Amino acid sequence: MIYILFIVLAMAFIACIALNKKDLISPSVVFTLGFLFQGVWAVLYAKTWKLGLHLNTFLVILLGVIEFIVVSQLTKYVLKNKAQINDEKEEKIEFIKINRIMEVIYLAFAIFGSVLYLYFLVKSVDGSFTSFHAISKSIAKYDSLTKFSDQFNTVKIPFIINNVRAAIVASGYWFLYVIINNFLYNRKIAIIEVFVVVICLIASIIDGSRTSAIMIIIAGICCFLFLNNKKHKFNNEISIKYISVIALIGVVFLSTFALFANLLGRNVQQNTFNYLSIYCGAEVKNLDLFLQEKNYEKSNNIIGSQTFVSLIKSYGEKIGFSGYKNYQLDLPFREANKVGLGNVYTTFYPFIYDFGYIGEFVLVGIMAFISQLLYELCKKSNFSSKPDVLILIYGIVFSCLLLSFFSNKFYENIFSMDLVKKVFVWCVFNYIFCILPIKIAVQKNAD
Repeated sequence: MIYILFIVLAMAFIACIALNKKDLISPSVVFTLGFLFQGVWAVLYAKTWKLGLHLNTFLVILLGVIEFIVVSQLTKYVLKNKAQINDEKEEKIEFIKINRIMEVIYLAFAIFGSVLYLYFLVKSVDGSFTSFHAISKSIAKYDSLTKFSDQFNTVKIPFIINNVRAAIVASGYWFLYVIINNFLYNRKIAIIEVFVVVICLIASIIDGSRTSAIMIIIAGICCFLFLNNKKHKFNNEISIKYISVIALIGVVFLSTFALFANLLGRNVQQNTFNYLSIYCGAEVKNLDLFLQEKNYEKSNNIIGSQTFVSLIKSYGEKIGFSGYKNYQLDLPFREANKVGLGNVYTTFYPFIYDFGYIGEFVLVGIMAFISQLLYELCKKSNFSSKPDVLILIYGIVFSCLLLSFFSNKFYENIFSMDLVKKVFVWCVFNYIFCILPIKIAVQKNAD
């Protein structure tokens, strides 16, 4: 059955590309690509995992992907975005000018803030700075406590330090947008901005999780493809060179995935390929195991406990959920044929866990509608001398859709206070780095 699923997903992906006229970053193409990527790994490890896919799992994945495609296309048709795009000439990208001194100051701030966060993290788990190994061990312990322990609330980092680090991570998206925009404008890259992004990526992983860094990188790829496509009036002519570079980035990233896990103190014992298979393909087997349980529709203490976890953690007390402070997702680790499969189950798991099969139907439809609506709004925006917040948001949505084969990234990241904080940071950066200097210059000229 997994082989049939892979073939049908491949056909759906080809159909998606045709329906979207080779637009590789449209929501339905991205969503389908993620599950097709997962299908490759599932096929390769079908015998190892004894992946005899059941019919309900087959239908959950296939119908979920098809529904996303259908809702996206209907939304696109209703909005009639294509009719409002002027195809007569190319749009011109505007250069985003940022004062170098301000960038240096911010780089210093980002380094200081990241080091400060690391200091409090290590201290929160009674770790030490005696060696790199000791630090990475502390990071791994913190990651384990916050994700898998009922006592995760005992490790605390000061509120201000947490938010400083969150702002630094959010700025990584913003500066990456600036780098890409200006590269498309004059084929030049400011080294200081590259340093800023590198520090932001480091800040995103020092809590032991690689997800934020992955999302920044994927969002950057989305931003590049979108701005380049918009520059050429969405004729979707992406050069082989660009595709090759993106593919190379993907290969390098995958090949170093286990290495970064070891650097973060996870002590990976498996070979790289087997390790990657758990993250890239085992979700389908885990989902299949879950759906065969008689009590797969769990009894929840709160509606949407798995789907809207970010909102629960932010507003649990206000909505009367007494256990919100120690709330953890129900993601048991699985194994098949004496092989560990991790504890991720695709984006469909929380939908069915919380609301049954009808939940998948409703939530996939909402996800497709919001994603396509945002994409169409981004396509109507004009180039500006500051990063476009809508495009930055779509970069995150793009990342969530691509990683939907892995877990519930969309509702965890889009329906969250974290996104509100990111948007706030981006707006502040637009004002401080792009708008305020112009106002000051105009004022000086007036005087």
